[in-house]
This record gives sequence, C-alpha cells and structure tokens, in this order.
Amino acid sequence: MGNIKQDYTFELLENIINSLATPIFIKNDEHKWILVNDAYCKMLGHPREKWLGKSDFDFFSDQEAEVFWKKDIEVFKSGKINTNEEFVTGKDGVTHCIKTTKTVFNDKTIGRVLCGVFTDITSLKNTQHQLEKLNIELTKKVAERTSELEKINQYLKELAFKDLLTGLYNRSGLDKMFKKYLKRAQSKNEKFAVLYLDVDNLKFVNDKYGHPMGDILIKKVAQTATKIIQKKGTIARVGGDEFIILMRYKHKNKITVLANEIVVQMRSIVISKKDQIPTSSSMGIACYPKNGSNQWALTKNADKAMYQSKQKYQGSYQYYQHNQDDS
Repeated sequence: MGNIKQDYTFELLENIINSLATPIFIKNDEHKWILVNDAYCKMLGHPREKWLGKSDFDFFSDQEAEVFWKKDIEVFKSGKINTNEEFVTGKDGVTHCIKTTKTVFNDKTIGRVLCGVFTDITSLKNTQHQLEKLNIELTKKVAERTSELEKINQYLKELAFKDLLTGLYNRSGLDKMFKKYLKRAQSKNEKFAVLYLDVDNLKFVNDKYGHPMGDILIKKVAQTATKIIQKKGTIARVGGDEFIILMRYKHKNKITVLANEIVVQMRSIVISKKDQIPTSSSMGIACYPKNGSNQWALTKNADKAMYQSKQKYQGSYQYYQHNQDDS
C-alpha cells in the first residue's frame, strides 16, 4: 500500500512539473538526475529516459559540467537557495545563457535531493549586450560631439579677440594683452614699448585697385610684421590700416632695431606682380613707464608720434617726444 502511495505521489509530482513551461530537474546527492520535466527535455534536446541516472559530465562539456557540479555541491553543503547565471549547450549545439535557482529538499524515501529551476535569459542577455554596445557607441559619439562643441566654443571665444582678415588680435584682444603687459611690468619693474603702425597708402590702393587689393596689402603688412616680431611681442590690428605692437625690452636699442626693420620691410611688400604699387608704413613709439602708465596714455602718445613721423617722412618711425631720457 505504501509503494502504491509513493508511486502515486511521484507520478503526481511528475505530472505537475510537466505542466509547467519552465525547465525543471531534480538530482540525488550523487548528482544524477532522477526527474526532469518536458520543458527541460525540449530545451536541451534529449528525451527523458536519457537523462535519468546520468550526470552533467555525460551531456555537457567539462567546462559547463564543472560549473554545475560545483554549484550543486555548494547548495548541498549549505542547504541554502542559490541563484546563478550559467551557460548550457543543448544537443543542437546552441548555447543558452540560463538563470538557475537550486534548492535542497529532504525526502524520507530517497534522501536529500536538489531541485533546479532555470530560465533561458539568452534573448535578454543579447538585448542587454546590444544595449550596452549601443550605449558605448552613443557615449563615444556624445564624447566626440562634446569635443567638437568644445573646440567650436573655444574657436568662437578666440574669434571674439581675433581680426578676421589677418588672424591677429583685434581691439578686444589687444585690451586683454595690454592688461597682461601692464600687470607684469608693474610687478616686475619691466619696460615695454607700444609701436603704433599705420599703412600709408591703403586708401590709394583701395581707390585705384579696389578693396580686394587693399585686403591683400593689409594681410601682407600683418604677415611681414608677424615674421619680424615672431614670439617676441604681440601685434594687433586696431583699425582699417592701423596696427599696434607691444614689445618688452631692457635696452631701447632693441626697439630701435625692430622699428627700423619693420619700416624697411614694409617698403619691400609686393601686392601685385602686374602693377608696381608703392607700399610703406609709418610708426610711432611710446614707452612704459616714461610715456604713460596706462593703456590710454601709451596708445595716445604712440599715435601722436606716428602722425609726427608721417608728417616728417612717410615710411619712417619716431619715438614720442619727452623731456626724460629712456636708456
């Protein structure tokens, strides 16, 4: 009578788990299957009779079987529920990512058994992987776009201080640099010169040859001055035909040599191979602190000196006239 009840109970259990769509298996303490449901057999491709009495190493690769075996031992020893993500390969060679929950039960007749229930999360993992991949690509694109925007923003900031025609500082850029020169000169007791340069014949070139030729002249003046000054000073275009150069010095002779080279080179500028167009620039020089202690005074005095040189002889330079000697 007891055997009939036992068989009836086991059959009932088998019918119950077979009705479930979730793969379920039961192993004894020797790691051998004693019960698997239809969903388990369908997923892994082997009929029920092949599973019963066999262990993981009879069906799966050593790598997969060792993972299952170790987890089974862990659950048998601890008696605690364990959930783990694992990989299992079916008869068709397809490897599934599964989430397995294992629990130990004590049966009076067959002893301790391990019940496992798993869910195929392959699609979920694939989707997760795709999302992670897309997230990486999106993060990369966002980073690239952010970098581009930062470069554009930096360019726009620089553009606010640049003259579009020559690429030199404009008035705003000069104001910024003037503050730096003054601050350093005041803190280190240094001297610097303000060279105010005016292109003598820009109006003539614009009127006779057109503004495009005048633009060429301005560019050539900027290039020539930049080549002479290099990184020794700062140059800015502050008007249509006006430039200001800032140059630190210890001895006045350095400024004299520089000014002379600039006016000489300005006479050699060629803006047209077809027409011989005379070019020259006049320049006035004011020195800090002798000729002024601020930007306004230094610029005004350099401008006065420039007009004095232009009236005396176009294409020359002149220091702002002051009673004190600046050696």
